[in-house]
Amino acid sequence: MATEPEPFVTADEIAEYLKITRRQVLEMTRKGIIPAYPLGVGQYRKVWRFKISDVEAAIVSGTRKPSA
Repeated sequence: MATEPEPFVTADEIAEYLKITRRQVLEMTRKGIIPAYPLGVGQYRKVWRFKISDVEAAIVSGTRKPSA
């Protein structure tokens, strides 16, 4: 039996889920506190997508992702 892959969600949806502002979500993403998947090319990516399970795991673990 195949399971459906977890959908990607927007910064607004993560903000609502965590009960914080979109701006806080994006700041936490830039600092590497919560994981995100950038869309687009170039040095300045403006669009991020998130997986709720990844964000939950990062918050529960309390660790930052390694710097790239």
